[in-house]
Amino acid sequence: MAELEAAQNAAAVFSMTSEDGTALPAAGGAVGLENLGNSCYLNAPLQALFHTSLLSVDLQHQAVCEVTKEQDCLGCQLEKVWRGLQDSIRGSIRPWMFKQTIARGHAEFSSGRQQDAVEFLQHLLSAIGPTASAPFTMTLQQTVEC
Repeated sequence: MAELEAAQNAAAVFSMTSEDGTALPAAGGAVGLENLGNSCYLNAPLQALFHTSLLSVDLQHQAVCEVTKEQDCLGCQLEKVWRGLQDSIRGSIRPWMFKQTIARGHAEFSSGRQQDAVEFLQHLLSAIGPTASAPFTMTLQQTVEC
């Protein structure tokens, strides 16, 4: 049954016109991330982070980046995804390079299999560094009362 629904959804045509044939305007800022095949785990945390102020700080990274190949630089890839999500003309973006860059050297995320969104978020925050993960840190305290 699920295969049938998937086939119907894949064949569906969604048009950007109204009933009378006039073109509908772009939705202004409503840009999504396309699923690249088992990449939902990547999309949800990325969109959540980009709608906070945590990752919007360094939008000039590419201008000062010293890495020779931008596909090797996580900062460059994050900036490209961030700018793509801010582009109100596109309906969605395909973060292929970002996915390849963040997954490089990680056995699970480079596998192409389904993954856990929380584990990906932890990996992403650790890859970005302590400034991005600082708002998510906490201290646990255990109290024993007699």
